[in-house]
Amino acid sequence: MKNRILSTARLSFPLATALAALFASQSAHAVPYNWIGATAGTWNTTTNWSGAVVPTSADDLTILGPLNVAGALTINFDADNSANSLVFTNTAATSVTNSSSGADRTLTLGSGGITTGAGAVQLGA
Repeated sequence: MKNRILSTARLSFPLATALAALFASQSAHAVPYNWIGATAGTWNTTTNWSGAVVPTSADDLTILGPLNVAGALTINFDADNSANSLVFTNTAATSVTNSSSGADRTLTLGSGGITTGAGAVQLGA
């Protein structure tokens, strides 16, 4: 009887370790967010992003257009920010500018980098 309990304990520890590693690796993945703001909006406004959060360095961002539909879009970049990746899929022009803070701002991207689609993308004023 002791051998049976011991063998169950031996199987449970590796299983628990494997499950813990699986869940830990999933939480390390970047979170995807989409721009859902109007034709002109501020990067740091939570309601401009799906998930209602300001993106962080752990996030993968997609900017299609205003309200997540293709169309001309201007995003005001009013503070330093970061993201893992930034993908522009808008077929119309997208402009990311700093029209309100009066100071240079930095967007730091992680290993995902930046990808642009068919529409023109202007970064900076």
